[in-house]
Amino acid sequence: MYKYIIVLNIAFIIHLYPQSDSVSIRTPKHYFKNIVLVDYYQKPKVELSPTDYVHTKLKSYQIQQTTIAFNIPVFTRDRMNTDSTFANFNFLLTGYFLSYNPNFSGLTEKHILQKNGIGIRFIYNNGKRSIFFVDFSPFSNVDKQNRSETRVIRMASLLLWSFSPSTKFNLRLGVTKSFLWGNRYYLPVIGFRIGSLNRLNFSLQFPRIMSLNYPISNKFQISLFTKPQGGVFSISNSDTLYAAFLRENKVVYLGRYEFLGGIRIDIKPVNFLGMYVSVGKSVNNYLALYSLHFNRRTQGSYIPFFKDEQGRTAFVNFGIIAYFGKTKSYYQRKNIDEMISINNEMGVGDNNLQVHSTTDNYQKKEKFKVSNEEISDLINSFDY
Repeated sequence: MYKYIIVLNIAFIIHLYPQSDSVSIRTPKHYFKNIVLVDYYQKPKVELSPTDYVHTKLKSYQIQQTTIAFNIPVFTRDRMNTDSTFANFNFLLTGYFLSYNPNFSGLTEKHILQKNGIGIRFIYNNGKRSIFFVDFSPFSNVDKQNRSETRVIRMASLLLWSFSPSTKFNLRLGVTKSFLWGNRYYLPVIGFRIGSLNRLNFSLQFPRIMSLNYPISNKFQISLFTKPQGGVFSISNSDTLYAAFLRENKVVYLGRYEFLGGIRIDIKPVNFLGMYVSVGKSVNNYLALYSLHFNRRTQGSYIPFFKDEQGRTAFVNFGIIAYFGKTKSYYQRKNIDEMISINNEMGVGDNNLQVHSTTDNYQKKEKFKVSNEEISDLINSFDY
């Protein structure tokens, strides 16, 4: 009799809680969120001393620059090591559209210099103390005033090794091909951070940025920083900036860099939206023009036919960051916060844009992140 009662009880429970293979639970696939960034930068007009032909022709110089950038995770794969730690491999797609207006008042033609790129990056976290970061950023330069003749394809790249013996110290070593300093350079990458990511920390990352960061909460951060900003652009020679060999110099290269120093405030009012503003002084303002004909066989850095250094000026920079999608939980996954920090700090392309994005592991007491959605498939109808 008891056997029949047990069978009836089981049948009744199955009837109340039918199991269906058609029920599927979608869990996040990546550790990174999709990011879209809109950045605006401006400096006031500076008069150029009429010391030679080009200075006299240009008259004055002002910078207005707008950048739209994105960062999309495409592929993520986790692997358990023999010691039960978890390594992960991440593949991301990056891209940007940059519009730079040098606004030379002496030129009759208005030159809007554009820099557009699509890149890929690979991030491997061995699940212990090391992260390997590889970024390839091909891009095109073009002068909107004459697109067909001014288009030039270039490639920026970065190879980086990150080592974290503890959460309070990080070391980075690598090499980069960069146009950030107004020329074509192959540079070593040397960096370190002292302090935890979610506490007051000091970061020195040559040749990118030096900053003192104070994350007051996961919604608000204040930073004191200094960093270079610049690039190499193609500009039409329709104004005869370079008078010799005009047939071979329908295009000349414009190189610029500057050091920005100031304060930056990041605010993240909601999880899917962040904003920042930075103000300060721009120093070591450098402007150069390179003859395409003269440098056609140059293997290293370009040799300018014109250069100028302006005095200190004020600058303003602000942006909006949109975050899309949910991220994987990382129970027993090490270095995830460090991995996200590297991706954000290296920005997109060769433009030295930084993204402030605290992870869900921000709070000190929270050792790991596990969402209800990811553990829901572990809940059984017979669990009490």
